[in-house]
Amino acid sequence: MNNGLCSQACVDTYDSYYCTCDPGFDLEFIAMSTQQANCPRSAQLSTIASDVVFIVDSSYNVCLSSVTCSLYTRELQFVNRIIDSLNVNNNQKTRVGLITYASNANNRFFLNAYSDITSLKNGILNTGFQGTQGTNLAEAIRNARTNFFIEQNGDRGGVQNFIIILSNSFQAPSDVTSAANEVITAYQQGIITLAASVSQRVSDANLISLASYPLAPNPSYFKIPDPPTPFDSVAALMANQVLRSSALSTCDGKVYDIVFLIDGYQSNWNNFRTYLARFVRGLDIRSSASRVAVVIYTDQARQAIGLNQYPDDKNGLLNAILNLQAPANFASSSNAVSAFDFARTQVFTNQNGDRSDVENIVIFYAFNQYTSSLLSLQTAALQIQKSSGAYVYAYTSTFSNLNKMDLKYVSSHPHLEYKQFGAMDWDSTSAFDNVVLSDLCKPYYDYFCRWTAGGGFQCFCPLNDCDTVPLNGTKCIDVNECSNNNGGCQQLCSNTFGSFSCSCSTGYRLSSDKMSCEDVNECLSAPCLGNTICVNSFGSFYCLNRDSLSSGNAALEAPYQSGDPTSGAGGSGSTTAGMSNTSAVALTASISSVLASTLVLILAFFSRMAYRRHKRQMRATKRGQMPSSMFENYGASMKDTSSLGSIRSRNFNADRDVDSVDG
Repeated sequence: MNNGLCSQACVDTYDSYYCTCDPGFDLEFIAMSTQQANCPRSAQLSTIASDVVFIVDSSYNVCLSSVTCSLYTRELQFVNRIIDSLNVNNNQKTRVGLITYASNANNRFFLNAYSDITSLKNGILNTGFQGTQGTNLAEAIRNARTNFFIEQNGDRGGVQNFIIILSNSFQAPSDVTSAANEVITAYQQGIITLAASVSQRVSDANLISLASYPLAPNPSYFKIPDPPTPFDSVAALMANQVLRSSALSTCDGKVYDIVFLIDGYQSNWNNFRTYLARFVRGLDIRSSASRVAVVIYTDQARQAIGLNQYPDDKNGLLNAILNLQAPANFASSSNAVSAFDFARTQVFTNQNGDRSDVENIVIFYAFNQYTSSLLSLQTAALQIQKSSGAYVYAYTSTFSNLNKMDLKYVSSHPHLEYKQFGAMDWDSTSAFDNVVLSDLCKPYYDYFCRWTAGGGFQCFCPLNDCDTVPLNGTKCIDVNECSNNNGGCQQLCSNTFGSFSCSCSTGYRLSSDKMSCEDVNECLSAPCLGNTICVNSFGSFYCLNRDSLSSGNAALEAPYQSGDPTSGAGGSGSTTAGMSNTSAVALTASISSVLASTLVLILAFFSRMAYRRHKRQMRATKRGQMPSSMFENYGASMKDTSSLGSIRSRNFNADRDVDSVDG
C-alpha cells in the first residue's frame, strides 16, 4: 500500500519489507539514533555493552611513504565514525582499545584508557603513523587476544569481545596466512572479528580470511569506499553488527540455575578461582534471574556453594568463589561420576534452591584421570540431561593428560568443540567464559539484520514493534559516480541523475568501451590547403609549407593567419590550436630537420656495421670456420638497439679483433 513509502522499489519479505533503489541510486543514510526512534525496542541497544579493539594498518603501504598522509587520517576518522554509533559514554557501556601495525604491532591504548567519547576520539585522531615496511597483522591480533582482553586492561567478563581490522594491503602472502590463523584462534576464544579493506589492494579472499562467521559481505567483512566517497553507511553497518552481536550475547535478564562441577585436582587453583569469578561476574545474579552453585570433587563430590545461598548477593557470591579452598589431599584420580550424581540428586532439588520452571545448566571441568570408565562418565552426564533437563558443557585443560575429545559426548548436543566442549589454556581462560556466556545468553532483544537478495544488508524491527518506516530508509538519492575514481573515465566524467557519462577533450573521441579516449587523426580529412603538408599530433594537427620545410626556412615564411590551414595549426574545427605563430612553426620545422638528420645517421651507422660483418664473414669462410662470436655480437647489437653507445662499443671491439687478424 502506497509502495511502503519507498521512493523507488518496495520488496516484501515474510515478516516485513524494505526499500531498494535502481542502479545509480542509493538509500539515504539514516543515523543509528533515528533507527532507534523508528523502532522503540531497538532503543534498548543503548544498554548493550561490548569490548572493542580496533587494529589499524599503519604500514608504509598505506601512504607509500614513511610519512603520514590523508589516507591514514581517513582510517582514523573511520574508526571514530564507528564509535559515534556505539554506546561509548561515561557509563562505559562500550570500551575501546587501539592497536596499529606495520613491521610490528604497536599497542596504543587499552580498553580502560578513556572514560568519555570526546577524549577517546581525540586520542584516536592523534595516533601517530608508523610508516615502516611490513604488515605484521598476526602480531596485532595476538596482542589483542592476550594483552587487551584481560581484566587488568579493562576487559569485562560476560561482555562480548570484538576485533575490528582495517587493512590496506599485505607485504607478503605469508602475512595473510599468519593473520588468518590468529583470527581462527580468536574465534575459538569467543572473540568476534570484523574486517574492512581500506583500498582495492586487499582481495575478497584475503578479507574473508580475516573475518569471523558468518562469512558474508557486511555481516562480517566490509569494503570502505575510496575517497572522496563518504564512508558513513559502511561505518554504521559495522557498528550495528557490533551492537547486534553484543545483544545476542548479553546475560542481563537471563534466568538459569547453574552448577559448576570442579575437579579439585589441579595445580592452578588460584588461577581457576579468578577465572570462575570472572565467569560469574558476567551473569545476572538475582533471585528472579540466575543462581549459581559450586560442587568440588576429588575421590568424592561435595557442595561448596548452594543455589539458594546467594540469591540476591552477587558480591557475596563472588567473594565466596575467590575464597574457595582447594582439597587438602589430592587423589591420583578423580571421581567425576560422583560429581554428576551429586548435582542431580543434591543440587537440582526444590529444597536446595532449584526452580522447576528454570533451565538447568551444568558446566563440568576435568583435570585428572577418572576413577571410572569414560562410558560411565558419559552415562552419568546423559542421565542428568534426561532427569534434570540440564544442558552440559565440558572442559579440560591443555596442561592435563586428558583427551579433550573424550568430553565430546559428555557435553550436550550439538557437541561442538570450543562451544560445548574443549581444552582450556590458562593463559587465555577468558576465552571460555566468553564462549559459554555467548552461547547461554542468546537470543536477546534487538532489531535484527540480515543479508537480502534485493537490498544487500537490511535491518528490521521485531514483528509488530516497528512503525511503517523501514530502518534502512525509504528515500533514494543519486550516486555521484564521478566522485569515485572519476567514474572510470579516462578524461571527462559528467554525473547525471541516476547515471553518468564519459567524454573526451578536443582532438579526441570516445573509444568503443565508452570510457577511454583515442586521438582523432584530423589529417584524414585533408584540412591543410595549398602547398602544405598535414602533421597529426595528440589532440591536434599542424600544417607546414612544403617548400619552406625542404629548405629548412619554415620559420622565416611570411606571418601565418590564425585559422588558415596553410598557416600552421588547427584541430577539430578550432581556429586556435595553439601553434599558429611563426616561432612555433619554426620550432616544428627545426625538430623535423633534426629527426630527419638523425635518421640518416642511424641508417649510415647500421650500413657500416653490416658491411664490416660481411667482411669478417668472408675472411672466416676463407679460413674454413665461422666464429661463434660473430653470431653473439650480431644478436647483441640487434637486441640492444635502445642504446647506441652500447652497440658502438661492442662493434668497435669487433673491429679491433678484425684488425688484429689482418695484421
